[in-house]
Amino acid sequence: MNKLLKNEQEFAKLNQQINNATARITVHDFPADFVMGLYCECANKACLERLSIPFGKYRSVKDELTFVVKPEHYLPEFENLESKTPDYWIIRKRPEKLQKPFDV
Repeated sequence: MNKLLKNEQEFAKLNQQINNATARITVHDFPADFVMGLYCECANKACLERLSIPFGKYRSVKDELTFVVKPEHYLPEFENLESKTPDYWIIRKRPEKLQKPFDV
């Protein structure tokens, strides 16, 4: 596994643990403006930045190849930009690029 994907997966795992801690809570249990504070899931090993994302949005976009990152924290040569807001961007790894070694 390449180092960039491993880094993204580590922060995604940490955010998933935060998400799991709230698993019994539904979106309806929170006020409409409830926002989660999570770690950026970008490939940069040195990044420890935090971002804010609505609880329901995070749950609706997350999967194995989708990551939530701070704006500009993506690598267009390896990832597709799915959507963006002023606070976070949703990126998706390009599966064909996962076979090639790369590092930042």
